[in-house]
Amino acid sequence: MCPADMRMLKRTPYARREFEQAFLATSDSLVRAQRAIIRAYMSFHHTALFNPGKNTFADGYAAF
Repeated sequence: MCPADMRMLKRTPYARREFEQAFLATSDSLVRAQRAIIRAYMSFHHTALFNPGKNTFADGYAAF
């Protein structure tokens, strides 16, 4: 990744909306990579990386 791509990732807000949008399909390979990183770092479960049905946003509140 080039420095501009890294800045884009660093400026991505830690927000539920970003997390939910990370499961949308795209043909842009850079956006796909960004969304994979978002899914990995903003969720409690490692399965959220590939399985949108198992996504739990890590906001500090337990969902019971």
